[in-house]
Amino acid sequence: MYSLKPILTQQNIELPDCMYKMKPINNTSAVSDMQESINNSSKIEVEMLEERQNRVLQKLDELKQTLLSMRGSLNLCSKPAQPSSQQQKQAGAKVGTSQKIQKKKIDINNLAEMVVNVHPKNVPYSLLALKNQWRGRLYLKAEVFTHSSVCDSDFTDASREFAEKIVQSNEIDFKLPMLKVTIIWKNVETTQFISSPSKFIPVYGEINIIRYLNRIGPNEFFYENDNYEADLHDQVLDICYQLSKKHTDKERQQFLQQLSQRIGNNQFFNQATSLSISDIAVSSILKKLELLADKKKIPTNLSNWLKNISSIAGY
Repeated sequence: MYSLKPILTQQNIELPDCMYKMKPINNTSAVSDMQESINNSSKIEVEMLEERQNRVLQKLDELKQTLLSMRGSLNLCSKPAQPSSQQQKQAGAKVGTSQKIQKKKIDINNLAEMVVNVHPKNVPYSLLALKNQWRGRLYLKAEVFTHSSVCDSDFTDASREFAEKIVQSNEIDFKLPMLKVTIIWKNVETTQFISSPSKFIPVYGEINIIRYLNRIGPNEFFYENDNYEADLHDQVLDICYQLSKKHTDKERQQFLQQLSQRIGNNQFFNQATSLSISDIAVSSILKKLELLADKKKIPTNLSNWLKNISSIAGY
C-alpha cells in the first residue's frame, strides 16, 4: 500500500514556568486510586444500610412478640370473627328476595348501543341468560357478525348454536325499553365489551361485562342493594374471574372446589330463591370448561347443578 508521510511532526514546545503543572490525566495509578476510594465509600454505605435494616427487623420482631404475649394474656381467639347463627339466618333470608323489591322504571339513557368482541371458542353464554332473565322487563336485541380475523375452523357447534339461540327470539316488543348488543366473532384473547363505540373504551372479561349489565338492567335483579348479599355475589364472581384465567386442570381445581363447596346441594348460589348473577357467571364458565376440559375434572355436584341451571338460564 501507498504510505503517507506523518501528518504531525515532532515539535519541541517550550512551556512557560509561570503555569501550574498538572499530572497526566491518563495516569493509570491515579484512576485506580479514585476507583478504590469509590468502592470503599460504597461498601461503607452498604454496611450502614444493612445495620439499619437489622435494627428495624429486630424491633419488628420484638413488637410481634409483644402483641402475641398480649393476645395470650387476654385469652383472645385466633380465628376471625364469625357471624352468629341469628345473623346468618337474617342474611340468608335477605338473599334471593329480589322478587319483593319494587320494580322501577329503567333509565333508557344507560341503554346505549353496545359491542362485544369475542372469540368463537369463548362463547359468552351469560348474554343469553341475561336476555332470558330480563324478558318482560328489558328487550335485549342481539346481532351477530364475523370479523375477518377468524376463519371457519375457529367456529364450534357451541358457538353456532349460541348465535342461533340469541338471535332467534328477536321479536321487538315496543312497550319495553331496548338494549341493542352487537356480538362480533373476532380473534381476541379476552372478551371485549364496548359500551360506546364512538369512544372505544373497552371493558375486558365476561365477568366484568356481567357486572356492568347488571347495573343498567332491571333493578329487581341488581345484586348490590344489600351489602351482605353484594359481598357474597362478588366473592363468587371473583372466583369465576380467576377460574377463567387458568389454562390447566391442575390450576382450575382449587377454584372448582371453592365453587363446589359454596353451592353444596342447593339449587342456586348464595341461598337464593331464583336465578342470580352468580348462577349466570358460574354456569357460563362451566359450560365453556365442559368443551375445553374433561368433564370428569368438574366436581359431581357442580355438574349436576349445571344440568339443572342450563334449562332455567335457557342454554
